Amino acid sequence: MAKWMGFFLSEHTTSLKDERENQTSLLTTEEKWMLLSQLYVGKLQASITVPYRMMRQTLIGEVSELYESEISLKTEEGYRRIAVEDILQIQLVE
Repeated sequence: MAKWMGFFLSEHTTSLKDERENQTSLLTTEEKWMLLSQLYVGKLQASITVPYRMMRQTLIGEVSELYESEISLKTEEGYRRIAVEDILQIQLVE
């Protein structure tokens, strides 16, 4: 078992590095703003994925405010301000 530990640590480090590099959005800034404004106007629930501590976090809530470069998301836990450039994914929750 001990002889494999180096292999597992190396694989884990590589996996973490790959995950960090893959935290880019497929949406353009314009697409993000369009979707966010539609959610805001329609008062619709959304699932928004953002990077969080070298992983991804999905927040579910309603877009309550639109600012110049960020939004305010009303979740069950409270309000969260999210920079639009940090948003990786936006999905409608039905």
